[in-house]
Amino acid sequence: MDNINKKVFDFKNNKKKRIAFIIGSLNIGGTERHLLNLINRLDPTKYDIDIHLLNEKGILFEELNSSVKKFYPKKIIYKKIDHFFNFFRTLWRIKVTKPDVIHCFLPQSYIFGGVIGLILNHKNIIMSRRSLNLYQNNFKFFPFKKLEIFLHKRTRLILANSIAVKKQLINEEHVDEKKCRLIYNGIIKPTKTNYKVNILKRKLGIVSSDFVFSSIANFIPYKNHLLIIKAAKKLMSVTKNFKILFVGGGEKEYVDFLKKEVLKHYLDKNIFFQKQSREDVKFFLISDVGISSSKEEGLSNTILEFLYFGKPVIATNVGGNPELVNKSNGFLIDSNSHEQMFNAMKSIIGNKKRYQRLKRGAKNKSMSFDFTSMVKKYEEIYDKII
Repeated sequence: MDNINKKVFDFKNNKKKRIAFIIGSLNIGGTERHLLNLINRLDPTKYDIDIHLLNEKGILFEELNSSVKKFYPKKIIYKKIDHFFNFFRTLWRIKVTKPDVIHCFLPQSYIFGGVIGLILNHKNIIMSRRSLNLYQNNFKFFPFKKLEIFLHKRTRLILANSIAVKKQLINEEHVDEKKCRLIYNGIIKPTKTNYKVNILKRKLGIVSSDFVFSSIANFIPYKNHLLIIKAAKKLMSVTKNFKILFVGGGEKEYVDFLKKEVLKHYLDKNIFFQKQSREDVKFFLISDVGISSSKEEGLSNTILEFLYFGKPVIATNVGGNPELVNKSNGFLIDSNSHEQMFNAMKSIIGNKKRYQRLKRGAKNKSMSFDFTSMVKKYEEIYDKII
């Protein structure tokens, strides 16, 4: 407890608003990057920030501003019993630090934060839902959906990052429309873009005649990389002058499965696997087209980043993707249709004028998603409810 008390301010004399964020970790992922960037850009003259990490620190941890108060387990938590004890540690930390707002990102943190809010009778619990609710179906022996719906009624605000997610919350999970708000993701201009594209391509074995497609998504089955592999097999009958980059992190078993599929279809000279890192900006730079093959999405940060770099996008027509991708900047295809994926890839490669038009449309679309404006919307919400 002494360590906790050392990390907190003298609350009696502190007039700034205190926000406690809860998330599993700060490993590389869309939500994790989003939260990191949000925390680092909140006005430090108005807010004191705590972050409670439930499972581990994560790769992005070191990028947090030094002023942020950080709470995390001493070792990575895997076992259920350790999560049980960590719940009470988190409860105690929040009780001691007395935040004005508890803001939860991702399902695990919502269960922790929501229940802690009930125990402490905290009035300002916020939940950010950043995906469709299909994950609830993964819990066959635990009433996860019922628990979330129960918490919704006792949560001050629920923030959605797309119209699709907001509609689902209201129509399927019975969230009061008055407490459900839409805040689109914002794009941060990368600080390091001075990579030499030709050198990067050469290192990856990409020649000037190659057209480069990229999927920047963690290796999770619902991201559906297999759809791209099937489309690439068909594309080989049209042209061999293309490369596909799979960039991400994930379970080795799933990655090995994808690599076997690549070898089975003789695509090992066309499809490359790269680990996701803090320097993913280089993959956006060397790409000609971005691909999102996912079976479910909230609002994809990766699509937004492709658009910012002026890269057309081929995306499945799921979740918030139609709110980003249209005929002016790419192609929307039916979920799990490798035939439509193939046709979109072929169409872009085979029509230079269309490609240039789509590039301009991509850049224009990205202008609507300003990160500074997004941060102001969060601050307006915090200020209003405190």
